Amino acid sequence: MALRAVYGVNRGGKLHWSDMDSQQQRNAAKRIRELDGLHLVAVAAPVPRRRQERARAKALHCLTLELHGYGVERLVMNRGSRR
Repeated sequence: MALRAVYGVNRGGKLHWSDMDSQQQRNAAKRIRELDGLHLVAVAAPVPRRRQERARAKALHCLTLELHGYGVERLVMNRGSRR
């Protein structure tokens, strides 16, 4: 709820960094910084089409280890749709 105002209007749905302009990205980062709790940022880079599944599996493995190190006991993931 705290991040929905970043777009300036209540569009509903999810926030996607790549859909935001630079001002919206700054506003989103500021609002996240103001929230209580642990905040991790995951950054993805393009990978060759033939190696996407392997890269995704490796990234999730590393993310899981990192979250475990912070004491996270539950991870809920969402599968996005292809564009």
